[in-house]
Amino acid sequence: MPDAAKRLKHDSKGSGARASGLSFNLRRHESALQRMEIVDKVCDIKEAVAAITAYRRFALGGFMAAGAPHNLIEAMIGAGMTGLTLISEDMARPNVACGRFIRERRVKKIISSHLGMNPEAGEQMNRGELEVELVPMGTFTERLRCAGAGLGGVLTPTGVGTQIAEGKRKVTVDGREYLLETPLRAEVALVKAWRADRSGNLIYRRAARNFNPLIAMAADLVVAEVEELVETGSIDPDAVMTPGTLVDMVVHCPASAQAKSASAGAVVSAPANDTPPTLPAAASVPASGAAVSAPEKAAPAPSAPAAAGAPDEREVRDRIARKVAEFFRDGDLVNLGIGIPTLSANFIRPGVNVTLHSENGFIGLGPVPGSGDEDKDVVNAGGFPVTILPGGACFDAATSFSLMRGGHVDLSVMGALEVDETGGLANWMIPGKKVPGMGGAMDLVAGAKKLIIAMEHTTKDGRPKIKKRCALPLTGRGVDYIVTELCVLRVGPAGLELVELAPGVSFEEVQAGTEAELTRKTGSDS
Repeated sequence: MPDAAKRLKHDSKGSGARASGLSFNLRRHESALQRMEIVDKVCDIKEAVAAITAYRRFALGGFMAAGAPHNLIEAMIGAGMTGLTLISEDMARPNVACGRFIRERRVKKIISSHLGMNPEAGEQMNRGELEVELVPMGTFTERLRCAGAGLGGVLTPTGVGTQIAEGKRKVTVDGREYLLETPLRAEVALVKAWRADRSGNLIYRRAARNFNPLIAMAADLVVAEVEELVETGSIDPDAVMTPGTLVDMVVHCPASAQAKSASAGAVVSAPANDTPPTLPAAASVPASGAAVSAPEKAAPAPSAPAAAGAPDEREVRDRIARKVAEFFRDGDLVNLGIGIPTLSANFIRPGVNVTLHSENGFIGLGPVPGSGDEDKDVVNAGGFPVTILPGGACFDAATSFSLMRGGHVDLSVMGALEVDETGGLANWMIPGKKVPGMGGAMDLVAGAKKLIIAMEHTTKDGRPKIKKRCALPLTGRGVDYIVTELCVLRVGPAGLELVELAPGVSFEEVQAGTEAELTRKTGSDS
């Protein structure tokens, strides 16, 4: 607080102060306040990097490439910085954003939620070249928030009953068990903002906000890379997302420089099996804007593979997605995982308006943009370009995961490596082989009102994925329904109950491909 403002605050508290006296004090200090100089925090990128070369523990904003400080990353690599500890939600893709540090082998340790899009990070981890601490995304968010807010920790239900809980203190509140998670702080935070004034006030754009405001609170030194620079006073105080008092240095990297940066990464198209929802042009958007609905014709019911004459993989996936879409109810807030769950948005029934939630910081997820219309600041949870529908809303990661853990998400759809008869789910790692990380899955298991697993019934070599007990490390417990190309199963108190068979499929065929014992729901197909 400026000295003049401190004196003003002190004078206003004087015993017996009268309105006239307070008015006199205000007038007396008015000229001093007007003469106060605004600190200019703008500096050259080389100057900024020179100021941080002695540090090794860095927090970086961004989700995949969106909201990542690409130019600062390149400058750090150019300066030869190595032996780094990186605190970042994900490791992006090879040679993009944090993936640049991985490719250049500049990292000693990473604290992250997801490595899955960057196989180089996983390979270095498996070879023992890279230390990795995996943290559920919502927990990662709250640990940053605690560090910035001066809190000693947070109690979260995320990760209870999983490997994440090992060695951690457990606290029971109102009959529910929580884990005590401690603050996560960095020496230096590198944030990426859309616009800044010269005093460091920041505005983020769309889904590029993500973790940036949180890490700006959770470090001793904050460097902001910004696309647009304006004079102090040009930003409405109501629009400021990170106040300049938290920011130490501002580096201006215009949008043109962002596009030229080798690390900025062209908009990445999704592979065939992970294509975001196409949401047909016939889809209608209700007046509220924050929803999508289906084309005029209802999607057909799923068919059995035998009846379809050995359909290809995409056809099988579409059948599962169609059936999942039947669970959507008008007005639902829905979170869709990558792969088959995402495809279910293409088959929402007529008259059903749902709001799609993207865990990286917005609701109102819309169709894939046309070629050339991609927005680098609007990507879905898989990092692929999408749009935001009218009526949608953007927010930081703390708000996004509060929606998930707080029971505000009506329905979550996920894929799985294994599911079991108790509602256990395993979908985040295969020890020694594949460790993509849990991302936000553990938070959704802990908080979504209803959880549906959408997956193929067996592995590619015919082994059951529906088990008596999951053999792989648990993501959590709380599965309500399992939808495969063969059937719909409900997880009940007594185990797995058959709700529906796909046309042409028998109960015996489903049981043969299932390790857990199944029961028939009264009135179900047989």
